[in-house]
Amino acid sequence: MTATTIIRGFEIEAVAVFSIVGVAILRRTRRDGRLPLLGGLFVGGLAVAFVGDPIANWGLTALYSDVFFLLPRWMGWGLSPAQSWAVVFAYPWCFPMLAFGGRGLAQLLGGRSPIAGFLCGALVGGTMFVLSVPLTFVPHQVIVYQQAPPATTLFAGTPGQVSLLDIFGVTTFVGMLSALLMPERGRSVVEGWLPEGSVGRATFCSALLLGLFVLAFTPALLARAMKWDTAVAFRVSPYATVPLYR
Repeated sequence: MTATTIIRGFEIEAVAVFSIVGVAILRRTRRDGRLPLLGGLFVGGLAVAFVGDPIANWGLTALYSDVFFLLPRWMGWGLSPAQSWAVVFAYPWCFPMLAFGGRGLAQLLGGRSPIAGFLCGALVGGTMFVLSVPLTFVPHQVIVYQQAPPATTLFAGTPGQVSLLDIFGVTTFVGMLSALLMPERGRSVVEGWLPEGSVGRATFCSALLLGLFVLAFTPALLARAMKWDTAVAFRVSPYATVPLYR
């Protein structure tokens, strides 16, 4: 399987599921007269894609292949040299899907507490991330890490290096989101916090998910800010149109 095949498949999946879920949310909003919880998380995922992902990628020095359909450079907020449109379409449904999956696993195991939700959400989110990024994207250079802290990196200093801080960030983020969805539909923690109006719900969920995402990636951001990421995998960009981090 080539990198191009993986990328195009990911892009098609991202857009297709985004469209299906988006239509379902619109219908539910029209029926109920306000944005449902999934709709709020969907909008929050967009905030994470446009703002949180460039911030996290700065901390991780993660580069997307130039075979992706990339966003304009300025949309990386001056932090990320390349952002993918596929991420914009994937994040609104991917993270809620994993979080709901974590809640479902917790319920299946008899757990009803936020702690049980966090543990199961972390397991689901971490597993899916490992399968997709370290075991699929990195070996085919769909995504690469330019540099990383040696103590928290597998295969440090090689093109195949994998940042454990990236795995930690996604695992923690999905775990926290699953915890807020406990104990069950209609009675979850986060539903008790939602404003009544659709605009308020969209704004609240955007701030909530973005805050949780940045919090989850704080160790990676701190490592980069303190210049602890000294293991360099790429001194020359592997992509023709995507420069390395300065």
